[in-house]
Amino acid sequence: MQHLLQIWFDWVLHGGYLGIIALMALESSIFPVPSEIVIPPAAFLAGQGKLNIWG
Repeated sequence: MQHLLQIWFDWVLHGGYLGIIALMALESSIFPVPSEIVIPPAAFLAGQGKLNIWG
């Protein structure tokens, strides 16, 4: 489980907003991935200043 969470964080951190969009699209299509797994890591990283909309 820890490994899976690390993969999600890496996708959000290195993929930026495109990574978030890809994970949310994945949630809405093929795999039943809950959005609660995608949004909290994005919010956490944004709160730390690692994910910024302005670049």
